[in-house]
Amino acid sequence: MSGWPFQGSDPGPLQRPRLAGAIAAGIAAIPAAALVWLTGSAQMPARVIGVSQPLLVLLSIAGLAISGGIYGAIFLRAANDRRGGWLFGLGWGFLTWTLGPITLFQWLLGRPVAIGRHAAYLLAAHLLWGLLFGVVFPLVQNMVKRTIENAPSPREQSLRRRNPDDRPPQRYRRMSTAREN
Repeated sequence: MSGWPFQGSDPGPLQRPRLAGAIAAGIAAIPAAALVWLTGSAQMPARVIGVSQPLLVLLSIAGLAISGGIYGAIFLRAANDRRGGWLFGLGWGFLTWTLGPITLFQWLLGRPVAIGRHAAYLLAAHLLWGLLFGVVFPLVQNMVKRTIENAPSPREQSLRRRNPDDRPPQRYRRMSTAREN
C-alpha cells in the first residue's frame, strides 16, 4: 500500500483471482452465448422476461462475468489449477445454471423460463461456459498476475507524471554544481 489513502493502493493477491475470474468468464461466455443464439434458445426466455433477445444475451454475458468474479473470490488460488480447473469450471457452470435460469427465474416469474429442447440447450450452454471458463481461468490468472506485478505503483506513476525526463529536481542540480566548484 502506498503512503496515503488518497494515493491508491497496490493490488493485492485477493484482487487477482476476482479480476481473472471476470475476464475469463467473459471470454468463455461468448461461445456459450453463440450456442444459445444459434439454437434459438434465447427467444423463449426473452419473451418470458420481457426483454429483446440481444439484450438478454448481453445481460447473460454480464451475469456470467460477475459469476466468474465470484468464483475467483470464493476459490482464490485453488481455482488456478491447470489439471483440475476444467472440472471446477464445469461444476460452476452447472451451479450457475441451477441457481440462475432454473431456481431464481422460475421463483421470480412463477413459471419455467424454457422448456423442452431449449431448456436442454440452456444447460448445454452453461456447461460449455463452465468448461471453457475452467480451462481459460488459469491462463488469464497468470496474465493478470504478470501485468499487475510489472505495473508501477500509483506513487511511481505520479512521480513519472511530474518528472517525465527522470531528471533530478532543479534545486538538487544547483547544489551539486556548487559543491563541484
